[in-house]
Amino acid sequence: MPTAPLLSIGIIFKNEARCIERCLQSLEPLRSAVCCELVMADTGSSDASRQIAERYADEVFDFEWVDDFAAARNAVMDRCHGKWYFSIDCNEWLDADILELTAFIRGRNQANFAFVSIRNYFSAELESGGSYSDFYTARILRMSTGQRFHNAIHETWTVCEPFEWLTRTILHHDGYFFQDPQARKNKEKRNMTLLRKRLAENPEDLAILVQCVESGGNDEKFMEYIRRAVKIVKERKSPQLTLGAGLLCHAVGAALARELPELEEWLALAQTMFPHSMFTLVDINHMVFMHAYQEKKWEKPSAAAKDIGKGSKN
Repeated sequence: MPTAPLLSIGIIFKNEARCIERCLQSLEPLRSAVCCELVMADTGSSDASRQIAERYADEVFDFEWVDDFAAARNAVMDRCHGKWYFSIDCNEWLDADILELTAFIRGRNQANFAFVSIRNYFSAELESGGSYSDFYTARILRMSTGQRFHNAIHETWTVCEPFEWLTRTILHHDGYFFQDPQARKNKEKRNMTLLRKRLAENPEDLAILVQCVESGGNDEKFMEYIRRAVKIVKERKSPQLTLGAGLLCHAVGAALARELPELEEWLALAQTMFPHSMFTLVDINHMVFMHAYQEKKWEKPSAAAKDIGKGSKN
């Protein structure tokens, strides 16, 4: 019998001819280093993506699009046999330094999830000196947990301990820079259509409201989503309150940009409810400090800006 792979790599794609080969080529060192399988779902390509995918993948299959990203990703997982599952997008590519990642996959560890760094580029230089920002997200799952993706958009697993942070494992991502402006608008429209449908069915769901905030910066109801979500957090009406710190980070950013009267209230809420969150200690404080600096409001700095040094010592 064939040996089951240590790692299954799953990808969904549609019309990604611009970047799909770069992504798949970047996975070749990993596939050579550990026993891997690569399974890909084509959700309706009309360009050369399918032909490129078939040159690299162990399996490429058609998935009829049903307005549900989790359903597509779960269909890929259903065809995988690895001990671990690694989820990647076509506009990402794996960094050449895979030592940490291969050690994790081969090692005897207790983790059920692993977080990797996503490096979002904002200029054409990319790895040769382009501007970027990093964030961590769970992309690796122990298959024996039985976890499934959920959410029709911003699909994710329900991450719980034990997990590990792979701090040197980077997925580079250029989708924000190279995406055609009209394509970006179309994507936001598609995302918001899906989210509004889900929100109509679950109007008090904090996770959906947060997703509306994250995806709907140009939506006419953007501030309504923020205020509804803040109210739920403030009144502690949701079992998903861990999302509150990130939501308040968006709220404070919107209040600063729009000079809203709720700014001090939302700052105080973040500091009271989530005093040790990195969103409060780093992101919110940085936004407030930079806003005061740009506005040259030296005589009346925000209390949040004053707390930067104090918070970093906690």
